[in-house]
Amino acid sequence: MKLIDDIRRENLAKAAEELGSITALAKRLDRSDSQVSQWIHGSTHSATGKPRGMRADTARFVEIQCGKPLGWLDIDHSSKKSSVSADNTSAVAWAAYQQATAATRAAVDLLLLPTQQRAALLSAAPPALAGGVDLIEQYAQLALRSRKRA
Repeated sequence: MKLIDDIRRENLAKAAEELGSITALAKRLDRSDSQVSQWIHGSTHSATGKPRGMRADTARFVEIQCGKPLGWLDIDHSSKKSSVSADNTSAVAWAAYQQATAATRAAVDLLLLPTQQRAALLSAAPPALAGGVDLIEQYAQLALRSRKRA
């Protein structure tokens, strides 16, 4: 059985191949070529002597930036049985939510409220909070448009 870091490395290499190069992937992720290359090749960390891995939150970021379903980096696509389904995406999202801090869960809960209910709640909040929610929604819309173009 493969380790999660090995699976993520293979899938990150596939993402780079789909985009044409490590440089193209690095640009998409707004990271340096060397950092992306270190993730893909599992370069040894100078402090620990262990291969560099990728944290779950970084994996989710990469998936979003590359227009992949949540959990895509964690699935062994070399297996004939592998598939990314809505159920898997939901399971990954739910697991991430459960592992999040209480403050992060509260922020997600706020974003998921129906528009009118959220607006009513934010009307009593400091303007910076309402502006922050607007910025998150604007960024999400940009990310969705970026995925559609990719």
